[in-house]
Amino acid sequence: MFAPWYDAQKLTSHSWLRDLHRHPETGFEKVRTAAFVADRLGAFGYEVETGIGGTGVVGTLHGTGTSEEYPGCSIAFRAELDALPMQEKADVDYAPHHPKFIFDPDIIPFEAAIFADLAKHRTSKSLNSNQLT
Repeated sequence: MFAPWYDAQKLTSHSWLRDLHRHPETGFEKVRTAAFVADRLGAFGYEVETGIGGTGVVGTLHGTGTSEEYPGCSIAFRAELDALPMQEKADVDYAPHHPKFIFDPDIIPFEAAIFADLAKHRTSKSLNSNQLT
C-alpha cells in the first residue's frame, strides 16, 4: 500500500528536500525554513502556530470525534531542520551556495552531517505524507 502511494508523492517529497537543502539555515536563523514548514502544514489543514522559542513551528491537526469527551485521535511528530555549517562537496543542482557553510571535520563529524541530511529527508516525507488522506 505504501509503495504505490510513495511513488506518486516522490517528486514532491524530493523537491521539498532539495529546496530545504539548497537554502540552509542554522540555529535560530531558520526563518525561511520555518515559513516553508508552516505553509505546508497550513495547506494540509493544520492549525499552525509560529515563533515558538524563536523559529519553532507547531501544527495541530484536530481529531474528528463526535463529542468533547471523545475528540478523536491525534498524532505528533518532531523534526530538527537545522543546517550544519559545512560546504556541500557533491556536484548536485540543489547544493547550497552560501559562504557561511564551510566544512571543518574537526568541528562537525561526518556522522552528524549524515544524520542532519537524513532528518531533512524524513521531515519532507512526513510533511508530504499528510496527502495520504
